[in-house]
Amino acid sequence: MNRPAMCSDRVDPALRDELALYETLGLTQTQQLTTDVIIAVRAQGSAAVSALLADLPHDEQVARHDHVIQGPTG
Repeated sequence: MNRPAMCSDRVDPALRDELALYETLGLTQTQQLTTDVIIAVRAQGSAAVSALLADLPHDEQVARHDHVIQGPTG
């Protein structure tokens, strides 16, 4: 398996695949998790989910409810 650079041998093996997501989103060990980075990651995640949902066929037996949690500034 090709592990991302962020997932060194010091990381719990059970967490390596989950940590790979951060690197996919452009986060690395040297990048600070600032407010600007969090906002960008949320936007990327939202766009990725929207793209995935757009490709799903409509199913009358599935109900979907979107929820948004407001941050400290609303």
